[in-house]
Amino acid sequence: VLFGLQSLRKETKPKRKQNKQRREPRAMSSIPKIAVRVNLGTVEIDDVKQHYRPDVDIFFYYYPSQEDTDREGWESVASFEHFGGEFKNIHKTPEGDWPMWVPHFDFDSEIDEAVLTDESYWISREGVVFGRVNFIPNIQNRFNTTAFPFDRQILNIQLLSNNCVFSPWLRKNDCPSQLKLFYEEWQIQGVLDALADTWFLNCVRMKIDADYEDVSSIANLFMYISRHPNYYAINICTMLFFIVMLIVVIPFFPYNESRFEFNLTLLLTQIAYRFVTQGMMPQTGYLMYLDNYMLYGFAILITRFALDAWLVVLFEVPEAAPGDDFRCGWRIYYNTVKEKLLLSSWIAEEFDNTCPSDTDSASCDALPHLPQICKIDIWGTIILLSTWIVLWILFFFPRLWRRKWKEVEKSIEDERLVTTVSFENGKWCVPDEGSRYGEWLHKHRKGCAVENIADLQEKFPMPNSLSAGPEGGRNSAVWRGWTAPADEFVTVDVVKEENPIMTTESLHDYNV
Repeated sequence: VLFGLQSLRKETKPKRKQNKQRREPRAMSSIPKIAVRVNLGTVEIDDVKQHYRPDVDIFFYYYPSQEDTDREGWESVASFEHFGGEFKNIHKTPEGDWPMWVPHFDFDSEIDEAVLTDESYWISREGVVFGRVNFIPNIQNRFNTTAFPFDRQILNIQLLSNNCVFSPWLRKNDCPSQLKLFYEEWQIQGVLDALADTWFLNCVRMKIDADYEDVSSIANLFMYISRHPNYYAINICTMLFFIVMLIVVIPFFPYNESRFEFNLTLLLTQIAYRFVTQGMMPQTGYLMYLDNYMLYGFAILITRFALDAWLVVLFEVPEAAPGDDFRCGWRIYYNTVKEKLLLSSWIAEEFDNTCPSDTDSASCDALPHLPQICKIDIWGTIILLSTWIVLWILFFFPRLWRRKWKEVEKSIEDERLVTTVSFENGKWCVPDEGSRYGEWLHKHRKGCAVENIADLQEKFPMPNSLSAGPEGGRNSAVWRGWTAPADEFVTVDVVKEENPIMTTESLHDYNV
């Protein structure tokens, strides 16, 4: 009996894949839609901890719905009797609520809840509701500091809403004075405020993506900034330059323990300086340009130490006066100036007639005849100093090290490729066939359905930019979705509504 009932139930049970339940499309008139523009500022940028606090000033306007106009007390809100201005402030009710519908805003990648500093609303004589909401969120984001301190960053703030859709601002500066931008055609403007001494602002952008089916929107706000390198170039690079340049005095030391003590002192000084300045630099798992610069200086000091050890071991040190140690000293530079640089004869004569007060004429006559150890000492010092000076000069040409803005944008797009892969109806789905994952799915004839995410990862590995390293994203991707079998879900068709201002698939890009 149980077997027969079970068989009968299977026969009469409708197949969900054939009889798909469709969600009734929402009428366009019932979708709350607001026009937005943004004034973007900065409060703090902490590239050591890799988070920043933007000052997001959201300006918007919308037309009140029928539900709002039918509310009790709306006539007094919309009335301009005994009021001569074009825009009137809207005040909260005694219960602490607004007398109309208001949009909800949120931010992605927040460390803690955003601070709401201001929320104001106005109504115009035309019946249009204007609003201003100011947030200061604390957002975590990855900084690419490969070219530090000549790096460029794109700060990305994702403004979210789950009860309305965003559209472009079309009224220019026909709005309350608090909502006006510097140029009325702008959709977004940016300012660095107090951080203008440490960063340069290149531009700000806004991309709006609206979903009419789920009544939600995402406004991606991008701030293009480049670091002002003078602070690090003077306080770190220049100081380190002079520390390494002290190797110029090493030939004046005798070939004994005093020379090696001075070498070790320079090495320990640079190591200590590195630890002192470590807190001023971002903590990364890869070498930045400033790290390479400091390593080059350390390598030059190590080479100088190895050269001295090689000279003492392999070359004979000439004998000096009793009670004194031999040192090449100023003999090296005298010989170099006189013979190697080929000075004019009258300058050479002046050097010939010049002797230290404590040196007899016989010693002066023998100065050009330097021992081999001194010749190698001077040329090794000259080569190391020249190399270090060239590196220091090249360091102050940021065009050689800064990435182009297109490269910075590409790294962000590659890092966010995983956001194009979603889990729908129990299957991994790539809605955009133009993406890399979409190309792979189309090539393998899997359409928009991957049964197992391991199949996607094995046959199409992550792009190099998503792997660990300075040019890529994080070293792992987080995949989220349902884990139940695919047949447990009902397929729902996404409604794609057309609108003269915004469509479901449209992506508005505004540049200032």
